[in-house]
Amino acid sequence: MAKPPPTNPPLPRKLRENIEAAAMAILMAVGLKYFLLEAYEIPTPSMQTTLMGSPDLGIYDRILVNKAAYLWRDPQRFDIAVFRYPHNRSQNYVKRILGLPGERLKIAGGDLYRVSPPGKLPAYEIVRKPLSLQGSLWKRVYEQSTANAASAFKIRSANGKWSVDGDVVVARDSTGRGASTVFLRADELRNHAWHGYPEYLQEKVKDLQRAGLGSGRAMVGDIRWRTAATPDDKTEAIELLLTERPEGGSARELSLRIEKRGDAATARLRARELRPNAQKVEVRSENIEWTAGSELALEFINSDDRLFARVGGTSLGPLAYTSMPRHLAQGGVQLRLTAEGGTTRFAETTVDRDMCYLPWDEDPDFVFEVPADHLWMLGDNPEQSDDGRSWALAKIWVDADNRIVAPNKGKLLVGNARWMFKNQPESLDRDENPVVVPKRNRIVLSDLQGEEHVLIGSPEDVRKWMRDEERGDSVRFVPGKYMMGRAFATFWPANPFAWFRIGLIR
Repeated sequence: MAKPPPTNPPLPRKLRENIEAAAMAILMAVGLKYFLLEAYEIPTPSMQTTLMGSPDLGIYDRILVNKAAYLWRDPQRFDIAVFRYPHNRSQNYVKRILGLPGERLKIAGGDLYRVSPPGKLPAYEIVRKPLSLQGSLWKRVYEQSTANAASAFKIRSANGKWSVDGDVVVARDSTGRGASTVFLRADELRNHAWHGYPEYLQEKVKDLQRAGLGSGRAMVGDIRWRTAATPDDKTEAIELLLTERPEGGSARELSLRIEKRGDAATARLRARELRPNAQKVEVRSENIEWTAGSELALEFINSDDRLFARVGGTSLGPLAYTSMPRHLAQGGVQLRLTAEGGTTRFAETTVDRDMCYLPWDEDPDFVFEVPADHLWMLGDNPEQSDDGRSWALAKIWVDADNRIVAPNKGKLLVGNARWMFKNQPESLDRDENPVVVPKRNRIVLSDLQGEEHVLIGSPEDVRKWMRDEERGDSVRFVPGKYMMGRAFATFWPANPFAWFRIGLIR
């Protein structure tokens, strides 16, 4: 009888289990990457300070993206999303969703407005951010300290006597007309690039701004103003007043005022235009706790044409008001602090500003019309973001030898148009396209698929024959099918002794 062929001895059970576990881990990792979860590094500053990607500061956030987020729901406004860039589909971009399919949108005064079709009222409607999101977008402009209290208050006092006691500012109403001061210079209420950064990074960012990376060119009226006021027994009223002056429009006053009459105290929010017969809008709240000699925490917020306030433990608002979409005039934002009667001490004063959306330089009144099944994406750092305000396509025609020729005279090549050589020939931007190599008389163009084409020609040939398509039906927008997922968390850097960046993304 023939013997059965020899068989290999079975693997030891422990080894077999380890191999199976390793194989399963690899499969799960691959599945997570392609279907559920993926990590990305932020390479550019377009989303700062929400997401950091700064070569100059050496900070690159690593984020987690939920790739299944849009399988069961549509993309939502204000989501931070990762998507394939339509003008170079080999690249992934991360921006915030601001425009939804079918919308008509306009940027003015740092805010975003929906524009109604001609003949339909209201003609404009401001797009308001959810309060849960707004709280994460404030950028610190001023924080009271011993070093800066005098410069912020005293030198601009209008009435009464103002003095500094350490890090506390003291207002004395010696005339009975109120102690009033313009608080902060108008120049400080701009969209300066360093706002929102830790103090140890601000000087570096200021140097970058002076070098042209973020000009602080827009006034910002959406602010959060906080202070801790300690009235004495003769203080009768305290007022925080914000004045905005749009270009070509009436100025408006937005205020939080608290008053004490006998044993009763009231708090009032008010928004009014400074023109004859303007309608006054008021909200009152009774039973404000006001005790002479006790600290009273005040918070006053103007955000997306809404006022909010907190006085001690009492909340006021929202008080909505209506404004036309106009850009704020230069110097057109002013903060004024007033204390009437007695002596009032102010401590722990802070001012934060909102994110400030900017129109593109070429046409500040342009209306963006989002096509069906498309989205409009903008960066949180408008001064340094190439996004749906400015995206364009470059069209270049070449002959059989890849030599640049006149339009419609050869083969058409299409790619992203970000030709920085016009203004910065000495530096190469990471997304520059086409790239010129003048010493070799060559142009390198990346097409819509990311494939590179080496063309024969000079910068002058490109200037002469390239065509920018800037306002086609979908050039500035992202097809919904290109959305890859929603960014939901930052997991690096995690240095507890520097800028700790770990957390959920809003």
